[in-house]
Amino acid sequence: MKTPKHPTHRPVGTAAPPRVAARAVQEVRRLPSALGAIAAVLLGCPAVADAQTQPVSDGIPVVVEAHLGWNDPFGTYGLALVYDRGGTFSGGLGMGLNSLKGDTLPPLGLFGRARVLRWGWGSLGVGAALSRDHYSIDQTDDGIWYWNPSYRATGTAAAELTNRRWSLRFEAGLGYLLNSYSECRPAFVLAACSSSPGRLVPSLTATVGYRFGVSDTYLESTAGEFTYKSPSTAFRLSALSTLVPVLVGATMLGFAHDDTVAVGGLVTLGLGLSLGPSIGYAYAGENLRGWGLGLLRAAAVGVGSVAIFVAGIDSSCDDCTQSSSASEAETLGVVLITAALVSAVYDVVTAPNAARRANTRHGLTNLSLVPVPIPGRASTSPGLSLIGQF
Repeated sequence: MKTPKHPTHRPVGTAAPPRVAARAVQEVRRLPSALGAIAAVLLGCPAVADAQTQPVSDGIPVVVEAHLGWNDPFGTYGLALVYDRGGTFSGGLGMGLNSLKGDTLPPLGLFGRARVLRWGWGSLGVGAALSRDHYSIDQTDDGIWYWNPSYRATGTAAAELTNRRWSLRFEAGLGYLLNSYSECRPAFVLAACSSSPGRLVPSLTATVGYRFGVSDTYLESTAGEFTYKSPSTAFRLSALSTLVPVLVGATMLGFAHDDTVAVGGLVTLGLGLSLGPSIGYAYAGENLRGWGLGLLRAAAVGVGSVAIFVAGIDSSCDDCTQSSSASEAETLGVVLITAALVSAVYDVVTAPNAARRANTRHGLTNLSLVPVPIPGRASTSPGLSLIGQF
């Protein structure tokens, strides 16, 4: 009679068999390499993504700016100190110089900026400002309203071109006056201010900045470098640079309470339609093609708008007869604006082709980052592979 086999229980504290112990030691030894591979994947992805963006500046993170603008929250012209390390966010202090008076403070305020879309030398972004200045609205029929002082909150959309030292920034903004007007002067002596003006204030500003402490050696070492141009980025830059100003301009026209807001809306819409589609071409390095056609569109929109405006004045004249020249001017205006619109749509759609041509000219037709397994002695580890077609 066979004795039944019963499982044997290893007493506590008894060492494991040699084979099991060797396997455990092997797994422990693999742990650092596995953790290192995972860390390389986690840290490598942001590094590659950052390689496609504008590098952080090597100079002092203080930029001195001079601006010239229309209805700018910091005056018609003035200066600003900006803390900008070349990353996503920046901010600073602004002061106007055009309205310095002995008994009042000049326009002063704070602002912050964020770069939303970036490429090698430029970016598109948004901003916000809080300012204290002096503002007035002239309405011919009712009078002139004064804010002394005025407190304004302004939101902006901007396009910026930068290198290591210099920067050029174009900004369109829409502000809101936070306080009520302090004085009203009627248009006629015996008249009274019958209606309250709106508080929306459009603005357009051009800014030039200079960064201190940038070494010439670094500028020479980075000159002539080429980075891969993404077709999808070129399309997004052209599309957003066109749609955002057009929508802002159309909104300003729809809610215009006086001629000033209406003119600001027309200018914003025209700039978006003219120069917005060129941003994708500029990103791809085709500056002559992009900006040249953009300026032609701007001329077409400007001449076409003037022609339609003149034709509208002639047609609304009660004491004069409408001539054939008025209808011809209107036709010319419609044709020019339609041609600019068709050209803008075409440039937005074909902006990815400009990026592909730039990559082809530099011998780089495709580049991608893909995960790959890295074989080891006993197992595989995760890794990254940079694949290109040349």
